[in-house]
Amino acid sequence: EVMGKIDSELWGEEHATAITKNDKEVMETGKPHTFYEKVIIKEEERFFVTIKMPLKDTDNKIIGVIGNSIDVTELEYAKRKAEEN
Repeated sequence: EVMGKIDSELWGEEHATAITKNDKEVMETGKPHTFYEKVIIKEEERFFVTIKMPLKDTDNKIIGVIGNSIDVTELEYAKRKAEEN
């Protein structure tokens, strides 16, 4: 379902802009970074902690970004509920 799609096709323009900005930061600095990212999946707001690292070719040139995301949506909603009380 996701092969060949760009961020805006997957997450919508607003969220894709933030994700792309984060990816560019990793590519420009060449350093890993952790981000808190929000996206819409099947019309539901979801929250992720994402660790991104530069992806390098055999010549050590940065050619992209690789990362791992952890869904923290339930934690975010629990935090919001606690703050309301």
